[in-house]
Amino acid sequence: LMLIEIWKSVDENADTSYWEELLSKLPPYLYDDSGALKEWAATEFTENNLHRHLSHLYCAWPMFETQDNTSLKKACDQAIVNRASENQASHALVHRALIGARLKDARAVEESLVNLTNHGIYYDSMMTNHDYDRNSCYCTDFAIGYLGIINESLVYSYNEKIELLPALPDEWRKGTVKGVRARGSLTFDICWENSILKKAVVTAENDCTLRIKLNDKTANLKANKPYVIEDNCLKAGLSEGDVIELINE
Repeated sequence: LMLIEIWKSVDENADTSYWEELLSKLPPYLYDDSGALKEWAATEFTENNLHRHLSHLYCAWPMFETQDNTSLKKACDQAIVNRASENQASHALVHRALIGARLKDARAVEESLVNLTNHGIYYDSMMTNHDYDRNSCYCTDFAIGYLGIINESLVYSYNEKIELLPALPDEWRKGTVKGVRARGSLTFDICWENSILKKAVVTAENDCTLRIKLNDKTANLKANKPYVIEDNCLKAGLSEGDVIELINE
């Protein structure tokens, strides 16, 4: 699905029939007795929650299927819970944090980052060892994954919809970040206090429509340019080079 979307964004007349046919043949998602998404889409396999990998949560990250599918999101949340104690290899922790940020699960993000940075698994170079005792292989996941985890915990974007502070860990009560890029050719500078957004400055690189989803951290967001509240989103039309300031009153 992601490949089809990318291809059509590059060439709206692209022939994606081959990939669409493959997509139509994919098996349905299966769920275990706890309600978690199963690792294998085959009834002959039983779940092995002692297995550290979470690759079956591809629908959450890097895909976006859980964003508008409450039941699928709940199943992915449960799958993380079921395997939390086993996600101790460095790449598993990075993967868990990326999925947690996409699922708006601040607890999973925080737990994963604490385990990544407070043990011998982590090197000053932002590389990791596979295991805590450093007796295994050298891994590169965290070098780029760390940036992705932090950025998406603070600014989520997809299909022109933005969420600010969607997966902010409880311990990150106050902070400032500048230059976060979002889909739609937007750049954000944001600051927050007591886990609530205080101010955001948005710069548009192209003509676009800004849509910021309002949540408990942004419920009273106001803009210094014309805007409307529509479908629980702050919506404003921006032109190339526009800078809009948002204040949470």
